Amino acid sequence: MRSFLLLLCIAVVAALSRPPGKSVKVAHRPPLLPREEFLHILGASHQQLIADYFWIQAIQGIGTAQTVEEYRDIFDYADLITNLDRNFISAYRYCAPTIPVNLGREVWVNTAESTQLLEKGVAVAPRDIFLRILLAYNHSYYHKHYQRAAELLEETAKLPGSPRYLPVLATRLYAQSGHVEAGLALAHSLFETSDDPQTQQTFERRIKELELERTLESIDAAASTYLKREGRLPSRLEELVAKGDLPAMPSDPLGGHLTIGSDGQSKSSALARRLIVYEPHQN
Repeated sequence: MRSFLLLLCIAVVAALSRPPGKSVKVAHRPPLLPREEFLHILGASHQQLIADYFWIQAIQGIGTAQTVEEYRDIFDYADLITNLDRNFISAYRYCAPTIPVNLGREVWVNTAESTQLLEKGVAVAPRDIFLRILLAYNHSYYHKHYQRAAELLEETAKLPGSPRYLPVLATRLYAQSGHVEAGLALAHSLFETSDDPQTQQTFERRIKELELERTLESIDAAASTYLKREGRLPSRLEELVAKGDLPAMPSDPLGGHLTIGSDGQSKSSALARRLIVYEPHQN
């Protein structure tokens, strides 16, 4: 009798739901998911079976999804699955990276849903390195939340088995967020506490790069002040010093030659690419 009731419950759930189907002529219809209140009436063991059922539906949905809406449906399945079984780690790992869709020219949609699912997963499994890296990627790439991404990677780097590149990437993201001093503090700490010569060499170089970025930022600010006052950009650093926008000629910690570009951004001959990636202004 109990088995019959369980099969009946699954049949009812199946009747109330469907995988996101492909349709060209018919308007998109989101999946019809059962109310969670109904599912929570079932016992914990039954909820696990229901979660497994919707996991299969989610996998089918991922395999057939073609539109923005159909990929968005994957979030609804994954959210329900992880509400029924919060420790269903595969749902976070597999569904979250699948949900975002690139509309072209790096215009992404469904990113908030992906990040929401990953935040939920990291809260459940705070020591899951893969989930934390995925979440840091979302914050840095989709949302431009560089400081949040840097903090995540800095924390993740302390976990056993984490990739060795994470601290270096964290320092770069701190610089990108405008928090160069935080990146410097992290780099100094890692340099001073490491007993590995290669690691020390890596962070000795990163400290100089961050100090250079701090110098370049001061030049950029001075050039901006100069532009507002003079109506043009300076062509040489000496002009900034002569006008008092810079207190003295800056030096390059990496030994390169500092210049100001036609866009008003400073650069060093010792570094092919600045730690901060400047993005075009949007109206």
